Amino acid sequence: MRKVLTIVIFVSICLPWSVQGKRIAKSLPSPKDSKHLAGSVTIRVDDSSDEDYSLSDVSFAGYDKPATSNKETIFITNGTDRTLRAVNVSIDYLDANGRQLHSRTVMLEVEIPGGQTRMATFKSWDTQGSFRYAGSRKSRKETYIYTIKLKPLWYRLDKN
Repeated sequence: MRKVLTIVIFVSICLPWSVQGKRIAKSLPSPKDSKHLAGSVTIRVDDSSDEDYSLSDVSFAGYDKPATSNKETIFITNGTDRTLRAVNVSIDYLDANGRQLHSRTVMLEVEIPGGQTRMATFKSWDTQGSFRYAGSRKSRKETYIYTIKLKPLWYRLDKN
């Protein structure tokens, strides 16, 4: 009886320390890209603004995703005279016969000065490492090979 009473007292003393909750911030953080929205211009497919920019001003090359990687990379070239802040692209993942394996839209927050190229990295769609891009290095692991079809939807430039 005494042993049980000791255990109950010990547990009742220790329990409040282990059950304490995580502190929660009292104010909400500002949106992730709010610092880039003020003083920026967004170029879309159906943009009818009088800006002299089009989606073809931003180009993509050097996509890569090895089988063992949980990230995908691509090089983005900014063909405008302003700093590129964000790019939204639609990506279709296709098997060897051209059938769609997966499709998604990715927004890449970048900072690419006019006329320059930067590498952008984003989380892979292939969570189990079963696929590798056709142009990536070969793996010892047996994987499915895929290609992509990439289509830019819009991009955001600094307003000068």
